[in-house]
Amino acid sequence: MTTTAGLGITLLEARQTQPHIVVNEAISVLDRAAASRLAIDMTALATLTLTGVQSSYTLLNPYGTPSGDFDFIVNGTVKQYLLINDTANVCTLKAPTGTVVVIQPGKTVHCYFDGTNMHAVSKLDSGWIDSTLLNSWTNTGGSWPNMGYRLIDDIIYLRGQIDHAAATAGSVIATLPTGFRPSVDKQIGLIDSASNMRLVELLTTGDVVYQSASVAITRLSFDGVVIS
Repeated sequence: MTTTAGLGITLLEARQTQPHIVVNEAISVLDRAAASRLAIDMTALATLTLTGVQSSYTLLNPYGTPSGDFDFIVNGTVKQYLLINDTANVCTLKAPTGTVVVIQPGKTVHCYFDGTNMHAVSKLDSGWIDSTLLNSWTNTGGSWPNMGYRLIDDIIYLRGQIDHAAATAGSVIATLPTGFRPSVDKQIGLIDSASNMRLVELLTTGDVVYQSASVAITRLSFDGVVIS
């Protein structure tokens, strides 16, 4: 009788079934994944730096109730990770330096760590997330979508229509979270319901800033805005 190395699952023998090789390979893959699972309770935590032993695991599974969006910091060597985010908060998987991968609540992402930077191997799609509007900016509502953002692989998309009774230059509309921010400051032109062009800045800090004349704004549209 032969068993798997991790969990000791009994493998099929040749006389039990003809396609035993295929079945056993599938069992072995599952065994390696389950045996290398690191489940960590993130309750009340905002960041966790994995120890050398913890970083040796392949499958990372944060759960519990973190204090808010949280960081998972690895100190391992070049390798692949599969992170299953079983919390209701955003998880940022990263090393002490380099690029990061952001995993939304309830999502699973296959990542590759090259020793410095973290890369998403599987397609990364956050789905649409509503922005938190600031400084008396409001969503137009009705049949118009709320202002929101979405990450698909490494491309960030914006959408939505917003209003303001008396917008002023320098007013911060919203702040995009880490993982959804441009790599350099950008200026974009947006159209309102009166077909007027309005200047908006997208900053590396995440701030989305109105920079046109002080005026009432109706249906300032973010539809079709792409941040690379």
